[in-house]
Amino acid sequence: MMKDKDLLRIAAVQAASYSDDPRTEVGAVIYDMNTRKPIAYGANRLSAGFTQADLEKYGKYDIMVHAERDALFEYSKYLYDDPIGLAATAACCVDCARAIVAMGVKEVITSQRALDMMPKWADAIEMGHIILDTAGVEIHKLDFVDTVPVKISGETVRL
Repeated sequence: MMKDKDLLRIAAVQAASYSDDPRTEVGAVIYDMNTRKPIAYGANRLSAGFTQADLEKYGKYDIMVHAERDALFEYSKYLYDDPIGLAATAACCVDCARAIVAMGVKEVITSQRALDMMPKWADAIEMGHIILDTAGVEIHKLDFVDTVPVKISGETVRL
């Protein structure tokens, strides 16, 4: 059975071998609590489709996935084999976009009306859509669906 130090060593190997961050290499391992056997691994990595050259263009905090999340996303891929999509009433910010890409989501459906009503989030949403586009995730922005009323930026609307 692996000890704590063994698991931490495995995380360090992940950091040294797979981290995309040129300044801070971080690795992670998810393990079974009963057997202490590793079941998923992660490192701080660039979102799918991005390269080291994009670090200067966008900044690492917008396009880098933390090692812990990378390991969790990798683990979750074992839970469902078929392609998945995501529908959300609000647009995808940069944080959510990185998670969507890492989870292997192939399609996102959202409301154009919600996008238009969230100017405060415009930059984060724009970067989120750059991340989704770069990874090849299809984005469907629907104009009007006549949903139940929801609040967007404090206003109750039908999307």
